[in-house]
Amino acid sequence: MKVLFIDSGIGGLTTLAQTVKIIPNLNFIYYADDKYSPYGSLNSEQIVTRLKTIINRFLNHNIGMVVLACNTATACGIDILRNIYNFPIIGTEPAIKPASEKNNRIIVLATPATTKNNRFFKLVKNCPCSVEITPMPALAKQIDNYYLLGDALSKDEIDITINHISHLAEGKTHIVLGCTHYVHLKRLIKSRTKKQVIDGNLGVACRVKSLISDKFLSIKPKQKFILSSKNKHFAIKYKKIFLQTLANIDNV
Repeated sequence: MKVLFIDSGIGGLTTLAQTVKIIPNLNFIYYADDKYSPYGSLNSEQIVTRLKTIINRFLNHNIGMVVLACNTATACGIDILRNIYNFPIIGTEPAIKPASEKNNRIIVLATPATTKNNRFFKLVKNCPCSVEITPMPALAKQIDNYYLLGDALSKDEIDITINHISHLAEGKTHIVLGCTHYVHLKRLIKSRTKKQVIDGNLGVACRVKSLISDKFLSIKPKQKFILSSKNKHFAIKYKKIFLQTLANIDNV
């Protein structure tokens, strides 16, 4: 059996890399819904429709678990999907709980769709410390463009955004990355802001491991990268970015 990882772009590769780091013989399919990227710019109904379409496509591909490697997809769709499908569906949520000791001061960076969602508000409401929420409307797309296209403009925009994050993080103790895309910039954000920077990928990976059985594992695991745009060049690039992320996972 295989685990299906879903994201709108390269963000979920950070979740996948963390999972494969602790389950190296995992059979998986990574589906990048790049034709509809970024999810953060869609409404909840559109996101749920895309997720159901993707999962239904793979029902005959021996899928036994789905990982929504996307905070926005999780916030908008996981409760609905769990009522439809009879296999485990694991979500990715901003790691507010691990950062939420009493005297901490947290800033959460996330997509607009995530910050408007009730599931997200419940996380924030139950936090015992100060939490500031900051939507980042363009950052996920900029990260996709920079890594996939080598887009110099996106690099400049990312640089400006990180300077802005540094300003926003003044007086804060922790930065929570509420989008898996942002984890590609985790080291850079840490070095610029000098803050503790937290993401939820390890929690997702550990949850997958707790539910996994031998039927998902192989000596020579089958690994596939598929894009909704059917861009074969980008599919190859996704694999390279995944391998680079996997090699650097201990440092992010």
